[in-house]
Amino acid sequence: MARVALHGVDPRIARVIRRSGHKLLRCDGLLEAAAEVDLALFTFDSSGREWSIALRKANTALPILAIVTSSEDADAALAAGSTDVILRPVKSAILLARIGHLVRSYRTHGELEDLQKKALMASSDAIEKSSKLAVADDFLERLIDASPDPIICSDLKGKILLYNRAAEEVLGYTPLEARTRLHVSDLYGDEGEGAKILHSIRTSQPRRVEGYRVRIRSRNGEAIPILLSAAEIHDQEGNAVATVGVFRDTRESDSLASRLRQATNRLIHSEKRSAAVALAGATAHELNQPLTSVMGIVELMLAQDRSENETQRLERAYEQLERMAEIVRDLSKVTQYKTTEYVEGVNILDLQQDPS
Repeated sequence: MARVALHGVDPRIARVIRRSGHKLLRCDGLLEAAAEVDLALFTFDSSGREWSIALRKANTALPILAIVTSSEDADAALAAGSTDVILRPVKSAILLARIGHLVRSYRTHGELEDLQKKALMASSDAIEKSSKLAVADDFLERLIDASPDPIICSDLKGKILLYNRAAEEVLGYTPLEARTRLHVSDLYGDEGEGAKILHSIRTSQPRRVEGYRVRIRSRNGEAIPILLSAAEIHDQEGNAVATVGVFRDTRESDSLASRLRQATNRLIHSEKRSAAVALAGATAHELNQPLTSVMGIVELMLAQDRSENETQRLERAYEQLERMAEIVRDLSKVTQYKTTEYVEGVNILDLQQDPS
């Protein structure tokens, strides 16, 4: 079971997680969450966003899951350092499955880092003589192949030395093809992207990058969006000998964000239509009675003996009142939100709608 840090999470959701056997830690601070837990779960709001950013700085590898209500929140949560997002209302089964996957990936990532360090230390003599990364032994390769995240390692010349099964599933190249036919720069969707990433690694203090968004190109030519974490590997004397990258395919989460934006736009448009139709009906209802009263008063005034000039003025006024009455009748017939061009590019509600 996992240790989960909570921030701003609904008590009902917390109970679901606790009943599944996970240990919960509610905290607003960062040290205990960054050092003692396997996953952080928070509700995305202004407070949660700041907490997520600070937590990501404290622990660059910790999986952070954000509960969001819209596609805009999803984009903002990922930009603030979240590893993944889940849409509200939260379904218990989906939440628990997501937590399980992220925790397994996190623990596997930690185990792989330890194994890589041990393997590099064990082969330090060979690295000192040849300045090349020794081929990982069969045991290490099996462990790396078991990783749910794609892992690719290359020497300083770009020759691929390590390429696991998850990378094969995403990119389509077999390990043999990757090691014998490909240069690491061939995998990037944009020319020069590999050099940019290497520059970012070498100019950063920890000699690594986290959460780098980039596109890689699969065997069939598809440009796949990924979230990349990459680092430079050094020997005992501090000399760079290789680079390693671990990435996550973001097509599914990007598709979710796109669908959320489309659904939100449809909802806004639907609400706008409903509001316009309701406003038109209410306006027609409220205007009808006072307009009828004014028309009646003018009719009474016309029935009285008046000068020709006064009669003409009253008749012109009555004509305008009739015009207003026609507009009110058109308002009462509005059943859908439809606009028509007015002047200077301005669109207004179309009152002359086809009844059919």
